Amino acid sequence: MNSQGTPAGIVRVDSALEQFAYLTATFGAVSRWKVISQTWRQVGTETIEVTTLQLPSGDSIDVLFGEIAPDDDFSGRVEDDGEAAASWLDDVMEKATIFSEANPPHHPGTIARFPVPAAGYANALSVPMGLIAVDDSGMPRLYAPPRLVAVQRDTLDAIGVGEFPDFDPENWPPERLSDWPMPDVKSLEAEQLQGMIQRFSACWSRVIAAWFDEGTAHPHLAEDIRASLEIRRTLDAAGMEPYYEKMNPVFAKWLVQKSAAE
Repeated sequence: MNSQGTPAGIVRVDSALEQFAYLTATFGAVSRWKVISQTWRQVGTETIEVTTLQLPSGDSIDVLFGEIAPDDDFSGRVEDDGEAAASWLDDVMEKATIFSEANPPHHPGTIARFPVPAAGYANALSVPMGLIAVDDSGMPRLYAPPRLVAVQRDTLDAIGVGEFPDFDPENWPPERLSDWPMPDVKSLEAEQLQGMIQRFSACWSRVIAAWFDEGTAHPHLAEDIRASLEIRRTLDAAGMEPYYEKMNPVFAKWLVQKSAAE
């Protein structure tokens, strides 16, 4: 198991949907495992849900789930389907794509990648707009983003679009980052990929919220950051990492600092 939460540790989630997303992201399509039981365990002052799964090998495994928010009673929570958090990422990327299309030059094959806090706008997100194009070999590839779209953090209204920092239109095409679809994503079943995206959306939305208002950050922020970055490394090309750092170097350093906290 990985930093999204090991059986020996507690996986922090904020809804029933995020809990299910974690299971599909980690163990694959629901047809590959079965819930044997769900029980409750007291750990200190906290009530933890213990979900026991049966795997295809016949072995069973316990996954421990706890609430993100402090002082919440996980066993007595109102069942929130978590749709807003799970769909947040899709909403941000869709808004950025629509605005890019309406504000040329919009390159054919433009695809939104993942948002980070905007360095040039207050209370806003920057969405890098990568490219999918066929190279000289006839194979589709993912290329580095020539553009950025900024969206307002609360309403997701688009507020600006421009060239990516240091992008040189004379040096075309941009850097080639990966095959498309990316190998790690191509190997995933649709249900597992959906779970991974929903889990990333929920975790990353909380990380973004903590950046803008760190005074209200929940006590498990480091776990959220580690989980988010691990999933992003699967969902995006490794070559995108320096582009994310360039978009907001201060945020990139903050992620390193906060993810190391216990």
